[in-house]
Amino acid sequence: MSGKKFQCKSLGICKLTGTEGQYVKSHIIPQALTRPSKSGVPLVQSSKGSGGTKRWSSWYDKSMVTREGEDYLERIDTRAIRILKKHKMVWRSWNGVPPIFQSLSAMLPNHSTREIQLGVEDGYSLKLFLVSILWRASVSSLPDTEDIKLSEHQEKLIAAAIKGERISDSRFATALVQISTFGEYQNALPFYETKKTPPFEDGPVREIPMYRLFVDGLIAHIHLEDEEDMDDNALYLGCAERIVVPGIRYEASFQYENGLNLMYETYLGSKKS
Repeated sequence: MSGKKFQCKSLGICKLTGTEGQYVKSHIIPQALTRPSKSGVPLVQSSKGSGGTKRWSSWYDKSMVTREGEDYLERIDTRAIRILKKHKMVWRSWNGVPPIFQSLSAMLPNHSTREIQLGVEDGYSLKLFLVSILWRASVSSLPDTEDIKLSEHQEKLIAAAIKGERISDSRFATALVQISTFGEYQNALPFYETKKTPPFEDGPVREIPMYRLFVDGLIAHIHLEDEEDMDDNALYLGCAERIVVPGIRYEASFQYENGLNLMYETYLGSKKS
């Protein structure tokens, strides 16, 4: 064999298509959005208290999908990345010229907003892309994704959408927040939290279960319970011709605090011998 090593790829059932075949390497978050800022520099992520973990590539699973399943995911990824870069919604699309954010008020210097004319179909494509990342993390067998778990019914709904069945506006409603200043790249997986909404017109405070997803300066809030009154709602992807995106400076964001925690854990935390 001329010194070459023969690598036998594993066979199994594709978690997307349900058919048997040869597994292929599949990234949880597309590699195009998770490369480090400088070539050859490792990605740093949390190791849950045991010191910093260096990775040379973002998470990928070699026992999740076959070539057919990966083709579905790649089509979704390719379209979404084109839209994200076109509208400067991710850091690596800025090329030194950030998008324009409108200040909310002098009393809130760290907060702003921008309105993007996405169109309904491009908005839906981004929503599908983001919920597909959540699906990948949920069905993956990687140890790092063990805390990310959708119900079996939710996984089936998203899998059907990845294969072409449209998700309704009310289901998996996805709102965006954009970090308005450039910050440090982080290798981050979705995590579960409950978002509280402020009272409005004597209505009660709502507690919304959701997953928070960070991708290259863009934050997505994916709601796990169905929403109402979604017709022409510009706060959620795919519901209107435009999307209103709140902005927050990196230095005032959760992502910045998380980055500090990563730094402390990497340089000051406990390390395994």
